[in-house]
Amino acid sequence: MEKDCFEKVIAVTSVLVSIILTIITICLTKHINKQNTELQKNLSNRDTLNQTREVIFKIYNAFLDGFYYVSQASGNIPEIFVSEQSFYKWALELENKNKEITFSYNKAKLIFNDEILIKNLKEGFNIFSALTNTVNFYISSGLAYKFYQNAWVQFSSTHSNVQNESYETLLSNQELAEEFKKLCSNQYTEDIQNKIDEYTTIVETDNFDTLFRKYTQLAIIK
Repeated sequence: MEKDCFEKVIAVTSVLVSIILTIITICLTKHINKQNTELQKNLSNRDTLNQTREVIFKIYNAFLDGFYYVSQASGNIPEIFVSEQSFYKWALELENKNKEITFSYNKAKLIFNDEILIKNLKEGFNIFSALTNTVNFYISSGLAYKFYQNAWVQFSSTHSNVQNESYETLLSNQELAEEFKKLCSNQYTEDIQNKIDEYTTIVETDNFDTLFRKYTQLAIIK
């Protein structure tokens, strides 16, 4: 009798333990699945955020690359227009920078809901586009070629010992080079310089960096 009761208790206990273990297993499985789901969600959010930050940096860098490029020429614009080879090469790279800024500005309008930032980017975009258009007109109209040819005529009239378009002579004599460069200065080169000044004023300020800084932090972009 006692043996039968003991066996029944053992059987009932085994069943209860099995049920409890099953319940524990189910709870643990649900908890692990929940953690995995949250982890995947966090990883997805982080990947999305990193991709967005990368796009933002590309937008910022496009405007900054344009700034660095024109800054290198700033103050020496007439020197660019002393020969066809020089101004065609410079204008081609300027056009490439303008394309990058245009693409970046259009991306920014899709990404940011920030009126102040977009306003500043638009201003920089418009000025750089105007700069590029001015350079393209000066070259495509034939005026750049005409002005530097006239500069050689004037230069040769006062330096008969220097052959026409003898750039080797200019490279070897800084004083003559400066004199010739001044002859290549005109209202168009001054206009180009003014537009460069306008653009650098916008991009080189700390305010421009500040506009982007809050979007480069590890936080969800509103």
